[in-house]
Amino acid sequence: MRAWLADEEFSEFCNIPAFRNDLTAVAQWVVPESLDDVGWAVLNDWLLPEAKRKERDAIVELEIANVFGFDGTVVLVGPEPAKLDKIRSIMKTVPDSLLRRDASKMCWSVRGRGRQPGGRGATGYAKTASSDEIVSDAHRSGWSIDRYVEWIEGPIVRKARAATDAAAAAAAEVFNREAQARHEELRRTLVTQSTLSNQAPAPEGVPSMAVSQAEAIIQEALQRAIGFIAGSLDDLIELLTRRGNQTEPDVARYRSDLRRLRGLEASTPIDEVSARAVFAEIWASVEAARASIEAEQSARPPKLSENVYRRFKESLARTLDSERLELDNCTGSDVLIEADPLQFWSRIVRDFHNRRVVLPNSEHVIPPGQERKNALALYVTLGSCTKDVAFCISVHRWRQNRGSNASPSEPDTLAMDEANWTDTFTSCCVLHVKSAALSSGKK
Repeated sequence: MRAWLADEEFSEFCNIPAFRNDLTAVAQWVVPESLDDVGWAVLNDWLLPEAKRKERDAIVELEIANVFGFDGTVVLVGPEPAKLDKIRSIMKTVPDSLLRRDASKMCWSVRGRGRQPGGRGATGYAKTASSDEIVSDAHRSGWSIDRYVEWIEGPIVRKARAATDAAAAAAAEVFNREAQARHEELRRTLVTQSTLSNQAPAPEGVPSMAVSQAEAIIQEALQRAIGFIAGSLDDLIELLTRRGNQTEPDVARYRSDLRRLRGLEASTPIDEVSARAVFAEIWASVEAARASIEAEQSARPPKLSENVYRRFKESLARTLDSERLELDNCTGSDVLIEADPLQFWSRIVRDFHNRRVVLPNSEHVIPPGQERKNALALYVTLGSCTKDVAFCISVHRWRQNRGSNASPSEPDTLAMDEANWTDTFTSCCVLHVKSAALSSGKK
């Protein structure tokens, strides 16, 4: 901080409290190796013409209003206003092209929406060494499992013949290409600012990924897979319990599988080959149970009202269209059905599970230019451990397998092409299917 204020380039603003507050905020929230860059970014923002600064500020204020008060009024308690001031300061370091997205993402993190399975929440923002973006922990987690799926060229629940070559992964062309794109975007932004201020520094060379970073990504992806599979086992046990047809051996086996996963989770580091073998075995058991329950219900279908189901589908479509999408977002709205949701479970699975969806706001989870290699599809859970929630319908991000040019889904059924596309198990939102009767009874 003192070094910035002692620099003659900063002297024009060093006695302005708001400028000093901006520098203090970024100094507190950014890793040390990025401090010089973000300090200059704050200065460049202050050197912009007033009209341009007001335009950028308006974008940030709109996202703050959208997240904290949809009528445009920010009503907060406790320390929240100070956090919002930090958002305003940090956003001064973000290029125009990322401003709206990062402002929204940071607001949701402060509000506490970006929760991960197991109760882990987003814990703030940090500047990463491999990117000029400011990303949340949840976003980084989603990015890690996405990157890992690319490296292993297939599902994370498939057995691995050998451990991933972290050195080869670190040097992977896909990372370097994306890093180059981010680097060029930063360069264009700084060049634009330099024409206005003649103060902008030249960006450093294209960021590279260290082998240790690749190893950390592999470990984080394995941890995320453990969380997802364990959650599926919890859902399966809960579903069997609610249906009343659980058998003691089945429940005992699933609980044993949960303990195996927790044992893996506790090991440091996780042995990748062993973990993938456990994933494959347990996931095959979960999918077999899913198929058995679906077949059983389909063989003896209950009498269902077509009007009730039609209204549920319409409600689901409206909710999906308006839902906020974020990487690793495990929260979402309720979708009500005027019946016992479990009676409709097999039909909902048949109509929606692993079916592709095209949704508004998808740019938050599939950046522009990456639509050909990424797609969104629905995932219907086996059940839910949350009170009054029968099961959930999540939006998952899928990746196209390397070397494939296949379309993500069948044109008629929208069923995902599981031979050429892989579910990353990264949730972008989670909708909770509930009985309308139970919900109305609480009002």
